Formats: sequence, structure tokens, C-alpha cells
Amino acid sequence: MCGILGLWHTDGSRVERRHVDAAVADLRHRGPDGSGTWGSPKGDLMLGHTRLAILDPTPQGAQPLAYADGRLRIVFNGELYNFLEIRAALIARGHRFRTQTDTEVVAAAWLEWGAQALEQFNGMWAFALWDQQTEELVLCRDRFGVKPLYYTQPEGAIAFASELRALRRFLPTPLVDEDTSRLFLEDPFSVEAGARTFLKGVHRLQAGHLMRVRRNGSRVVRWWNTSERLMEEVPGTMGEAAAGFRDRFLDAIRLRLRSDVPVGTCLSGGFDSSAISCGIAQVSALTGERRAPDWRRAFVATFRGTPVDESLTAADVVAATGADAVYLDVDASSALAEFDRVLDDFEEPFTHFPAGPWFIYREVRRHGIVVSLDGHGADELIGGYKAADYFVMRDAPSLWRHPIESARLAWQSGQALDEVIRPATALDRTAHALRALARYHPDLERSRHRLKRYAGRTASVRLAGAAALLRPGRVRNAEGFTPAAAADVLPAHWDEANREFYRLFHVTVLPALLRNFDRLSMAHGVEVRMPFMDWRLVTYAMSLPSRFKLNDGFTKLVAREALAGILPDSIRLSRRKIGFGSPMPQWLNGPLAEWAQDMAASQLSRTHPVIDGARLLKLVTARTRAQSWDWASTPAAWQALHLLHFESRLRSA
Repeated sequence: MCGILGLWHTDGSRVERRHVDAAVADLRHRGPDGSGTWGSPKGDLMLGHTRLAILDPTPQGAQPLAYADGRLRIVFNGELYNFLEIRAALIARGHRFRTQTDTEVVAAAWLEWGAQALEQFNGMWAFALWDQQTEELVLCRDRFGVKPLYYTQPEGAIAFASELRALRRFLPTPLVDEDTSRLFLEDPFSVEAGARTFLKGVHRLQAGHLMRVRRNGSRVVRWWNTSERLMEEVPGTMGEAAAGFRDRFLDAIRLRLRSDVPVGTCLSGGFDSSAISCGIAQVSALTGERRAPDWRRAFVATFRGTPVDESLTAADVVAATGADAVYLDVDASSALAEFDRVLDDFEEPFTHFPAGPWFIYREVRRHGIVVSLDGHGADELIGGYKAADYFVMRDAPSLWRHPIESARLAWQSGQALDEVIRPATALDRTAHALRALARYHPDLERSRHRLKRYAGRTASVRLAGAAALLRPGRVRNAEGFTPAAAADVLPAHWDEANREFYRLFHVTVLPALLRNFDRLSMAHGVEVRMPFMDWRLVTYAMSLPSRFKLNDGFTKLVAREALAGILPDSIRLSRRKIGFGSPMPQWLNGPLAEWAQDMAASQLSRTHPVIDGARLLKLVTARTRAQSWDWASTPAAWQALHLLHFESRLRSA
């Protein structure tokens, strides 16, 4: 895992090294183990790299790396987990290697097979490869966009980098894109998967895409489409489905334990991270090439006295696996002390202050661990959100023929709403269940029109609140916002639940979360590996009917069945779910109150072209004075406040 960047003056003018050196310094946190640059013989292209040494940490593994007598130069960020198998195949074809890195395997595979090599890769990556013979620059991003890659194309040039902060060096005047800001406030999960970013003129290479650049132009092509790789024949029983899931999941962990440095895991006590910890313990009994020398350390972030603390359930996993646990209490004072740095490392605005993950990854690094196997991706892949019950309701049995089953589904959907608006009384919870029944049950379509005015009290309340803080207007130019995956043709037999899982994974929630965890971990030079994101497991799980994912009030059902005997039942059979976030209401009612008030009252807020500063100030003032911030009001206000903070820091940089 590293930081990469480059600048090519396609018009032939020389690149000034000082600009590239400054950008490399901006990415030093991503690769604290070394850095390097390389310039083309003509002087019109430079590649830069900061190194996090995980495979072959010797000087031979330094980048930019040359292959084929210097014909190819590559800078690579990520990991190719099956590099040993591909390396063996390339050796059989006559290739010779001078390092033990996966980066050299990527270069050799590209020389041997071209873009078809990508189909063989199992990993996460963003890389740039320069072919001196053809004078072509190739930028490539992994299937699901785990690793970031941004680019800008001013007249006669192209620049690219792993993070926006480095790419700003190549912009005349960094400006915030107003359309992106407006769309973000309308729906915070609508901007990450597309090509547009918060910086005007800067684009994101989409997941599963590659870009070919020559002096006379460039083109972006999509090389991966999950919907075209789904299985045609799927297991018919839960037992068969669970067995297939278990085999793929454990093999994904096996591959991700390949490392020449110690490996750890971030353990929250929830299902996903606990599954990873227990899976590591299960796989560790096996032997394998390049296995990590140490895997037993688990890091637990605690928020004592708040609703997001899961330290007790984490202790169950520690006992079951024999892990060497490190507990880190994240309190408001420590979070506030690092406030600006956390948000600067996070770069782009989001719906909450990501203190917990930032602090836990810092602790991971302080203990000498640079690789963490974590559980990201499971919720979106196999139905981890209770709100997915809405889509089960759409395919519910007849209300009149099966009243008990309909009532059960209604109550589950009502519980999903509880996660969003946290009702105070049993009467409220019952009302939510009835609204879910009326809104989603197929037999009540006529009644839904009468109840439409109540729809604002459903799960959309979180986003509607942010939209209410917008000035009147609209997105002027929507080009580049819609991701390619949004137009994927899905199987005709899929129900609404599976369609929603596909959207969550490829289009809305997961792309934003992947961005978040890349920034929060790499801020401290920690590589996060995600077994649930193994493409073999993804295509398998996506192909399964939704009844194997949501049933009997359980989410992620196939994974729960698959991990029987591996994961403690206290966690495997628990319906409780808490996100890996921060106790935002408590902090806005306390140590962040003054910051929120100052930001809402700032000159930037009053004159902002997108945010209605007067409405924001009224909301913040009322909530702060009454100390009434709650889980319903916090996300909307935080989106606007974070956007203002992002823009103010950009102006002062």
C-alpha cells in the first residue's frame, strides 16, 4: 500500500521536478518507509511514489519500478493477493524477476497479457504504468474501487494522484465544485461512485475502469462489470449456499494473510469484524507461502458510556480466538485535540466526524502493525442493514391471506426506522411499523397515496434534513455524477432486495465507505485488507437469492449459517447492529458545540452559494442552546458544517 502520483506534459514541455517533489511530500503519510521519483528521458513525464513496505521490504522493492530493461515503469498502490500464482505462470512463460514484490508481477503480467491480465488479479489496486516504447500511460483501478485514483487534464497535460491534497499542486487555483456540493447535501451517498469530485476540474477514475493516455488524447474504458460475472446456477438450499460462502470467505482470508510484516485486525464486536477475527484464527492453523509472521493482535475502539460502545461483545471474540487485544478509549477530549488533522486526513465531506477509525488505526501503527484485516463490505454485500427489510416488504405475501407474516414483516421494517429516527416510546415504534406496512405492502398501494404526506418520517428523513439546508437552485451540470454501475443490467428474476444490495455495493453507500477507510487508515500508514471484498465471494454472494440474506428477522443470514462453529453464537445470532462511528449527538451537545456555532455563523456560511447559512445557523443555535442534538438531527447539520470546514481549509491552504 502506497501513494502514487504523476505528471505528463503531453505537449512535450518539461516537467519541473519541484512540483512533483512537493506532491510526493503530500503523500508521505501513505508511504512512510520511503519515496522515489522517475523522469522520462525527454523530461516531459515524472512518476512519484511513497512506499509502505509490506512485500519484499528490501530496497529492491522500491518504486517507481522498472521492468523489461526499462521499457515499463510502474507505480502501484495496493496488493495483488494471488501474485505468487501469477508469478509462477509468468516464470513458466519465460519471465524473470529481480524482486519478491507483487508490483513487478503486475508489470510482467501487463507486458504478457495486456489488459486481459486484470481478469486474473485478485486484489485491490490503483496503478499507473508507462510504456516507453509506445509512449502510452495507463491508469487502472480495481474492480470495486477499494484504492483511490484521481486525475486532472489541464491543457497539454495530465496529472494523477492517490489523494486530492497532492493533486492540488497541479491546479492553478483549487476551487470547490458547486454542483458536487449541492448533490452531496441532497444525498451524501450520490457523489463517490461517479467521476466528479469536490474539486472543480478533478475527476475520479471509477471502480473497474482503466484510462489510456497518449499524446493525441485519452480514453476511459470499463474493464469490470459485476453483473456480467454472476453465476447462472445457484445453490438451492441454505446449507449449500452457506458451504459455498464459507469456503470462499476463508480462502479470501488465507490470501490476505500473505505478508512479510505482522498483521492485525480492528475489532468492534459487531458481526463483520468478529467474523474476520474468528476466520483468521481458523485459517491460521493452515500453512501457506508468505504467511504473516504475526496475526494475533486485535485493536478495539471503545466509547465508554455511549450507545456505540461494543467492548463487551468484542471481549467474547478475544476469548474465542486467543487474540492479543489492545483497547483504546476514544473520548471527546482526545477527539477534539486532533479535530483539524482528522478532517484534513479525511479530505472530503461526509455525514459524521470519523474520529473512532482514525484513532484506532493510529494505535495499530503505534504497535508496529501496518496491515489490518477488516470487515468492510459485508453490510452492502449480503444485506446488513435493517432498512433492507423495506424491500422484503415489497415482495411480501398477501396481507389478507397471511396477516401474521405481514405483521411480522411490518414490525421488522418499523425496527429499521428506529435506527434512523430513534423513537422514544413504544407507541412511536408501533406507528413506524404501521407506516412501513402501509408504505411498502403490495396490497395497500391505494392507501399509500393517502399516507404520502407522512413519508418524510421514514428513512429518508436523514437526507431530507440536509436538503432543507440548501439555497434554492439545482445542479447545473449533471455530467459525470452517474456511475457506470448505475446502468448495469441486472437479472430479470431479481427481487427488490437484491437490486438494492447491488446499488448499495456499487453505487451508493459502499463507495463512500471505502473512500473513508482508505483515508483514515492510510493517514497513519496502515494497509486495510478486506476479505468480504474478494471478487470471488462478491460474485457468489450477489448471485444468491435474497431469502438467503434476509429472513426470520436476521440480516446477513448466509454468513451467519456459514460461520456456525467458527463465530461465537453470542455474536453470530445477535440482531444488534452498531456502525463504526462516533457518538456525534453527545459531542455536538458538548465539546464540539462552540465549533459548530462558529462555523454556522461564519462569513463563509452567510455567503455560501449552496448552503442556506441562515437556516443552518438557526438550526445549530437552537439545538446547541437546548443541548438537544440527537441521531436524527446530527447528520444533516454535520454535512453542511463539514462542507464549510472543507472549503475553509481549502482556501487557507
